[in-house]
Amino acid sequence: MSYTEKDAAKDTGSSNKEVSRAWHSARDDAASGGELEERNERKVSDSEGGSLLYSIFKSVFGSKD
Repeated sequence: MSYTEKDAAKDTGSSNKEVSRAWHSARDDAASGGELEERNERKVSDSEGGSLLYSIFKSVFGSKD
């Protein structure tokens, strides 16, 4: 069982909507900071020429491995 947005709302006394906004914002911040490499790879590969772009980005910026 994982900790869910519903659990966070209950624990913090915030609304589900507030928690959802914060949850998505944190995920987007982590992705833009390179912390969610698999998410970034999926977004890049969905674009035209994405796999090539991902290879270039990975060679320039490295990976978390």
